[in-house]
Amino acid sequence: MASEYFIDYSNIEDVLSFYEKSKCVEEISANVLNDNKNLIFNNCAGSLKAIVLASLFKKLTMPLFIIRESEEDAQNFYADLICFLSSEDVLLFPHTYHFALDTVEQLRDNVQNRFQALQSIYGDQRKIYISNP
Repeated sequence: MASEYFIDYSNIEDVLSFYEKSKCVEEISANVLNDNKNLIFNNCAGSLKAIVLASLFKKLTMPLFIIRESEEDAQNFYADLICFLSSEDVLLFPHTYHFALDTVEQLRDNVQNRFQALQSIYGDQRKIYISNP
């Protein structure tokens, strides 16, 4: 007889706990701990990547660095992750390039976000860092 699982999807901790115990997250964490630290996630629908990475983050004791294809993709992934983790656990590391039409406030925010991320990395804090090439 198959085990029945009840997940209260309105409770984020239930969702993350379910995935944290899953075979998928167990295998990924074993690979990360065995120095296979470059992982590529393909064929994940919706917010599944964010759920798996949030679960992995709860399981591991090291920072995670996520590289997304574009700045917009990085921002969207950041928004997904903070639905499952605290915004204190996830930092967006924006690119340095800016457009001539950027306002002073946008430039100031960019510099501040980069500084926070670099300070956190230098301080060896356990967080998820998201950036783009």
